[in-house]
Amino acid sequence: EKALRAGVSPKEIAVFYRIHAQSRVLEEALRAANHPYQIVGGTKFYERAEIKDALSYLRVLVNPASDVDLLRVINVPARGIGSTTLERLVAFATENGIPVAQTLEHLDALSALGPAPKKKLTQFRELLASLQKLAETLPPSELLSRVLQETGYAEALAADESAEAEARLENLEELVSSLVDYEAEAAAAGEAPT
Repeated sequence: EKALRAGVSPKEIAVFYRIHAQSRVLEEALRAANHPYQIVGGTKFYERAEIKDALSYLRVLVNPASDVDLLRVINVPARGIGSTTLERLVAFATENGIPVAQTLEHLDALSALGPAPKKKLTQFRELLASLQKLAETLPPSELLSRVLQETGYAEALAADESAEAEARLENLEELVSSLVDYEAEAAAAGEAPT
């Protein structure tokens, strides 16, 4: 802010940080101040795969008709639901004019699917149903923590033991922290966090 007020061009200003998980707070502050920014040598916080995955899980819990979100997470982490199975699900949904999530309720009608894919899809449907029940009572930050645990997402990253997987876990922890911040802001405004 001081540099901008002193007439320094924004192109001449850089902000350095040590770990990518720190970028969220900086990005939010820059957006709030209406300052354009560019991430160099990394990806914007909300464009990272793990963040998109986590948000897709949350969106599909409150809007099961979101085919984009459902298809993003149906096999994340890997559940053995292959592309052929997904193609058949989408084709059935398209032919019947229903969301893919509703197709999961009609697996017996999909004669093209064998017993193994049907079992995996049934398990995924039941996982979503249990998480949707939690979504009715838990605040967003706790819900996300439970989603990451019960889907096996956090466990899959922890099992990877690579530096990249560790950074992805840190990013997810930062996302949970951002939801805690959101909940505090909502409470201060007299609103219920959703």
